[in-house]
Amino acid sequence: MNKTKVYFITPTDEMGASSRYRVYQYLNYLENIEYEVYPFLTEKIYNEFKKGNIFKLLIKVPFLILKRIKLVFKIKKGSLLFVHRDIIPFGPMIFEKIFKFKKCKIILDLDDAVYCKETKEISSKKNRFLYKFKYGKRFDKTIKNANLVICGNKFIENHAKRINSSTVIIPTVIDTEKIKVKKYFNTKNKLTISWIGNPGNTKYIYDVLTQIDKKRKTELCFILIGAQKFDTSIFKNIKISFYDWNIKTEYELLRKSDIGIMPLKDSEWSKGKCGLKLLQYMAVGIPGIGSNVGVNSDIIIEGKNGWLVKNNNWNQIIDEVIKNQHKLKNMAVFCRKFVENNYSINHYKSIYNKILIQIAKEQ
Repeated sequence: MNKTKVYFITPTDEMGASSRYRVYQYLNYLENIEYEVYPFLTEKIYNEFKKGNIFKLLIKVPFLILKRIKLVFKIKKGSLLFVHRDIIPFGPMIFEKIFKFKKCKIILDLDDAVYCKETKEISSKKNRFLYKFKYGKRFDKTIKNANLVICGNKFIENHAKRINSSTVIIPTVIDTEKIKVKKYFNTKNKLTISWIGNPGNTKYIYDVLTQIDKKRKTELCFILIGAQKFDTSIFKNIKISFYDWNIKTEYELLRKSDIGIMPLKDSEWSKGKCGLKLLQYMAVGIPGIGSNVGVNSDIIIEGKNGWLVKNNNWNQIIDEVIKNQHKLKNMAVFCRKFVENNYSINHYKSIYNKILIQIAKEQ
């Protein structure tokens, strides 16, 4: 039996969360499929970008583009490309047009509202200029020309479907078989809360900390994984610990927490989020607290696997969690089962395989 050949094209290698969860974690589960993966940024260069070292990144751009040019000659006419987001993460989508001209079949995978024009929410002053070329309407052309658009949630699909009728929803999922569940919960006078993300999203957690910094009988301890470090001395009633993100330790740190949080703004960008943080928390058996925005309201079942924050009232929810802290251990079982049944790779790997083979066979 001839195997289907797929060229996966990603913004980063597996050290980038988006590429890791949307592409790399599926590779070991592909059946009757040969593949090659071509990331744009390596781990080292990606870390420079996260640190805001734009100058260093720009120096390397010509060499990175040269690698993409080589792909044009390497990938044969009529091949299947799985493009996670884009082939080059800025500027006009020239390469997508070239591969379309070569009659290649393109599956476009979107897990964020990358088509949004406004980027102030997710960019800093250092990289705002670059983000103007990174996101926006440039994606609509590729959405239109793709053989299939895989969307991370309903909000993204609603946008894509206005341009291309060939869409399917595959949420971001977790490989639960590789993740151990938390077993011990502290229930006396201390609540440990985790947040995991990249430095550019630190402002979300900072806003929450500012709001909930008040005296309580229960000590609040925060574990911030991947956040940009800031002055914690202004917070008088909260203990904050920073940890660099590491693929080997992220879930170990989450298991030290009692709950995890996912604050968002009520914006177009936030509505495109796929709720990965909440799923990571629940996979280790800790409930999640999330802003009542976008997919968060689909994932969180109030009082069973977490709480939704409405009207940005984080104080009310934190106090509610403290009041019900004795229930966290029982909630852990539901959290894990919820992810296994609804957002695990075991549930979606066959769908992923079927889509790749089906599009490859299309004339």
